[in-house]
Amino acid sequence: MAAILNRKLIMEMKYNVDALQKLTDTLFMSHPHHVIYAAPKQKLSFKDESCSYVYILTKGMVDIRRNSDGVIIFTTKGKALLGLESIFTGLYFHHLTCVTESQIIAIDRLAALDLFNAKNSWQAVSVILSQAAEYHYRRDSMVSGCTTYDIIRNHLEMIWSYPEEDRVNISVFDFILNRTRISRSSLNKVLKDLTLGGYIYLRRGRLINVVKIPKSY
Repeated sequence: MAAILNRKLIMEMKYNVDALQKLTDTLFMSHPHHVIYAAPKQKLSFKDESCSYVYILTKGMVDIRRNSDGVIIFTTKGKALLGLESIFTGLYFHHLTCVTESQIIAIDRLAALDLFNAKNSWQAVSVILSQAAEYHYRRDSMVSGCTTYDIIRNHLEMIWSYPEEDRVNISVFDFILNRTRISRSSLNKVLKDLTLGGYIYLRRGRLINVVKIPKSY
């Protein structure tokens, strides 16, 4: 059970509540800032032609995807603070894709930097960035140096750790293919073999039951 709970943390980014509250309270002092009402599947960049942003996700759920290949790095729900990793450089390697209807507050990156200096908020910033770094290390441990089967098994356990009301809406194929570089044919073969072996049960591409997923293939 402990291993599955750890993987749940990897799948969905969590934040230190106190640090997050302090930083969002500070950022709400910024003028101007604007609110984005985003639809499902809408893509949002962290910068436009004139400005780069720190985002506060207040409602909804978003995926953070790599710009280079669109792979999902993590998923998070409101309230969340996004874009801090690039607050000094203004260089962004990720973008947002909304999973649900979402409300996002966009704050100028340089204005956020000034506010953090003025309000001496750097300890809270460090807490959030430390959590983000830990998340990335954990995610890398699941996909780097692993076999194709290891990666599929890890992601199946991640899906199974979700509450049932969320899990029934997750397509196993979409979930794994969007988060890895595994081919559809390889994924299909492993899922078929696990199903035939009685280790998992799928219905219309949803994970309905897990008996026991073997450690090796």
